[in-house]
Amino acid sequence: MSSEAPASPRQRSPSHGESLSPGVQESERFKFHYTVGSGSSRKAIGTAALAATNPDALDLDDLEALLAAGVDLNAIPHPGYAMISYARRDNRPFEGPNWFIDSGGYSVQKKFNHYPTSIDDYVAYLSEYDDQIEKYTLRDWACALDLLRDADRDIRTHQEWSIRDHVYCLEAAEEAGLTAEPVAVLQGHDIEEYLWSFDYLKEHGLASPTLGIGSILRPNKTSEVRAIIQELRDAIPSKYALHGFGISKTVLEDAETLRALDSADTTSWQSKAAHARVTDPEWADRVPAWIRTLQAYMDYGDAVDALIAAAYADESADAATEPGRLRVVPLSAFAAGKPGRPDVADPLVECICGNLIDPNRHPYEENTAWCRFCEQLQFNLWNRQFCVDDTDGVETDEPYPFERTVAATFDV
Repeated sequence: MSSEAPASPRQRSPSHGESLSPGVQESERFKFHYTVGSGSSRKAIGTAALAATNPDALDLDDLEALLAAGVDLNAIPHPGYAMISYARRDNRPFEGPNWFIDSGGYSVQKKFNHYPTSIDDYVAYLSEYDDQIEKYTLRDWACALDLLRDADRDIRTHQEWSIRDHVYCLEAAEEAGLTAEPVAVLQGHDIEEYLWSFDYLKEHGLASPTLGIGSILRPNKTSEVRAIIQELRDAIPSKYALHGFGISKTVLEDAETLRALDSADTTSWQSKAAHARVTDPEWADRVPAWIRTLQAYMDYGDAVDALIAAAYADESADAATEPGRLRVVPLSAFAAGKPGRPDVADPLVECICGNLIDPNRHPYEENTAWCRFCEQLQFNLWNRQFCVDDTDGVETDEPYPFERTVAATFDV
């Protein structure tokens, strides 16, 4: 075995969760983060990182246990990316993966209905491990319905508290000189609430290059989760990367959902090992818990890699067969405004970025909005010929203007 120094994760070949199919550029890589919680998961991910870069550094007892369990050291991939929660009892990142730190909002709010530690405490922790951290979430307040019900609070309150704590966290991080990348978190329950969160973050300069989708871990609601992720990707400019918190491979089995995300994390990769006493007692009796967790990591990673390759292969095939395809996007995906009127049949407008927009807004108000795709003021519509007559027969000198900006055209 080689005695070379460990290679940097950024210098090695693709590892679990960052596979590239032919023709996919480096920037389009999907980054899967293995969330570390239990002692077994810490040891499994740490061992994987060490085995992939410097196997000679493995503890001899651990090496013997791996060989006895039939683990092929050469088949252990580097984990690449991992996540850990600040709320964990043992929240220390270790050398190997690129670390993403979660502020631990859901777990502490589930237990206490509030944060038992301050933002200054959180930033002090981040400062201690800054050289090992790639990203960290700004402190947020989860909008999971069970938490809100238990705390007797509403979604807008938690959205506003998230924004407040984002500001304090950024100020404290700047003062501490953190070099890791902050990640703002979109909070809400339905798509309109998530878009309100994005709009507020963007308008106040708080939208980070990577945006986390919070409160999206919803067991047994896979279709709902997929729909929200896809709608957010359609609505938010592509210059913002999207990270899904708590997204298992079950959600990622839908190729469009996987492509809508740039990264995701989950603890579910450990499930096979955690339930081994019930599902496979013989394996559980024969193999130590941390090695079972390591084997679960390898199996889960193989499955995720296959999903990534298939998703990007599907995208290439779609592009080849439907080169001129346009998607009709509802106005709610572009701009907030008054709710649409079902009695008004508005035309479609094609934005210069290629998407078809259905204005469906109140005809007697200035109809303007910023396109979320290209971030330009794309249309200004006020055309009463498409509206119902609600003047009750009263004569008026008001003109019937028809205005179209240079960036919008009708498709009627």
